[in-house]
Amino acid sequence: QRQMCIRDRFALIDMVNAFDDAFTAAKRARNAADFNDLEHFAVRLLYTDGKPSALAKTMSEQFTEIAVDEYQDTNHVQYEIANLLAAKYQNLMVVGDDDQTIYQFRGSNADNMITFAQRYAHVHQVHLEQNFRCAPGIVDVADCVIANNAYRLPKKMISGAVALQADIEANRYDDKEAEFAAIAERIEELHRAGVPYREIAILVRKGKLVAQISPALNRAGIPYEA
Repeated sequence: QRQMCIRDRFALIDMVNAFDDAFTAAKRARNAADFNDLEHFAVRLLYTDGKPSALAKTMSEQFTEIAVDEYQDTNHVQYEIANLLAAKYQNLMVVGDDDQTIYQFRGSNADNMITFAQRYAHVHQVHLEQNFRCAPGIVDVADCVIANNAYRLPKKMISGAVALQADIEANRYDDKEAEFAAIAERIEELHRAGVPYREIAILVRKGKLVAQISPALNRAGIPYEA
């Protein structure tokens, strides 16, 4: 079974490589480029024989200040471009949060953010630790959870939102059906305690979940608006 798994893995790699070759050939035939190509072409223009090109030096002299937003999601190519453009004046301002790195599947590297102060002299750091969107209870729980990450920049989030303080309850379910049934049951408990249906909301991450939750609400006879 293990050998079959290894064969399947190599077969998948071969399939991906074949697709990549075909995609590259199709782009060349159409004189087209995707976003990744544009990044790599930029680096090739900025490097000559492993050293900054004349163009890189000219551009670094042209731009005296450079800002990069969402720096925690930069990949190695974007990291190199930013460094080359900032080579002359070293005036590179980056904005980001290493705890919000979400594009690792596209090569982003939070280390670019975490080690930034070690690579640039005279760095001035401004910590934006106040959250104005969420109630204190939500911010506190999120801060406790993310604090378990071993490799991160130290920070302590606080809430600046004026909102009703509420306890947070975490539950686990065997499947979606059990989860949706529990949601309906909880709504009924709140309603029996005197909370109007119109003051109860279900927050979902994806819109398609609304249609999946609806049958459980219908079975419980709970009126709702999607």
